[in-house]
Amino acid sequence: MTTDLKNALKLLGFQTKDENATKERIRLIGSVALEETTFWLQKVTQLLRLAADESWSLDISKYYFLRGDALIFGWRIIVQGNLEKDLPDIIQAVINSRTVQIYDQAEIPVQSNPNWYKNVRTVSAKFDNGPMKT
Repeated sequence: MTTDLKNALKLLGFQTKDENATKERIRLIGSVALEETTFWLQKVTQLLRLAADESWSLDISKYYFLRGDALIFGWRIIVQGNLEKDLPDIIQAVINSRTVQIYDQAEIPVQSNPNWYKNVRTVSAKFDNGPMKT
């Protein structure tokens, strides 16, 4: 029952370390690589917004614990609802959240060199409803 959900979450960078499932609840504990954190948080936001309007509930939180003397954390995901009926929709929501975000030109991150644009060559052309003229 949880294998498909774990595979879908893996597409978002979530690596399942522990799981506990009942007929109405799935609890997963896992990790996300540091370099995947920004992407992961964007997808968590999308999933939580989606879940707000659904018959199932979703709780995603950090889970802190000790390993030896070190305090570490993982991510805890809890899905509740009529999983027999809702789980395919939940899995599809996770897969759909994987789509790449298209940035508007105004949102493109600025290069680290503030004069980067000075080295860009531009090409201009005039169009007259026919073939391009040079």
